[in-house]
Amino acid sequence: MIAVDTRIEGEHAGTIDASTPEVVARAAEASGPVLVLLHHQFESTRVPLLPARNPVRRSRSASSARPARGRPGSLVSSGHTHRNRIRTHRSVTVTEVGSPKDFPGTWGAYELYEGGIAQTVWRVAEPRALAWTELTARTALHAWGRWANGRFEDRCVTVFGRSDAE
Repeated sequence: MIAVDTRIEGEHAGTIDASTPEVVARAAEASGPVLVLLHHQFESTRVPLLPARNPVRRSRSASSARPARGRPGSLVSSGHTHRNRIRTHRSVTVTEVGSPKDFPGTWGAYELYEGGIAQTVWRVAEPRALAWTELTARTALHAWGRWANGRFEDRCVTVFGRSDAE
């Protein structure tokens, strides 16, 4: 498991450019799948999926999947967008996990196995916290509740490092 600091002082955007050689070297030493955790999401599109006031720099964040490339069963997971989403980029499973303070009020838990990694997304249960997250679902002209939740299959995933484990 590798945690990466993606902050850029005074900006909402993130990068791992400065630490990429160290991260790649640590991942290369792993004997199995690699879990890379970072705050800023891996952005693989030319047009950012977030509003202009909160940009993600494609050229800087594109390297966030590099440590896991070529390591079957690896996973790159982030927050930042406060939504749930799973996709594959260059054979690496990439996830975004919602925020416990905004709708849908979730966080990710990870289990690492010799042959893979499981991500389970949990939702807050404390009644006052749940009431708050339900209220935040109505932001962004009531669109946040539909966008942030993601599809059902965007919340939990297991990736396997060996074909015999599938």
